[in-house]
Amino acid sequence: MGGQLSLGVALTQLVRICSPLVCFSTKLESREVLNDLDRSELDARVIQIVADRLRLARQAVGISQIAAADYAGISRATMVRWESGVTPQNLVGVLRLALVYGVSVDWLVGISEA
Repeated sequence: MGGQLSLGVALTQLVRICSPLVCFSTKLESREVLNDLDRSELDARVIQIVADRLRLARQAVGISQIAAADYAGISRATMVRWESGVTPQNLVGVLRLALVYGVSVDWLVGISEA
C-alpha cells in the first residue's frame, strides 16, 4: 500500500484527534459516518483542540504570549487568535511552537495524550 492509510486506520486516527471533545460516536465502522459529518463543525472542534493545547503548553513552560510569538516568529496578534481558536493554526506555526514548548506535534493536535 506504499504509505497509504487504510480506512480503518484513518478513522482510528480521526477518532483519536476528536475524542477529547467526543465529536464521534463509537459507530465509526462505515464510510457513511464520514459522509454525515459536518466538516465545518469538525474543523472548528479540531481548531479548538489545538488552541487549548497551545495555551496549556505555553503556560506549562511559563512564558508569555509575546515571548512565545517571538520565539516562533509569528505576531502576537496571530498567537492570540490561535490560542483563542478564532483562526485556524498553520502547520509551520504549530511545528515551531511544538519546538518552543518541547512537546510533540501529535500532542498539540490531539493525536496523542503525551
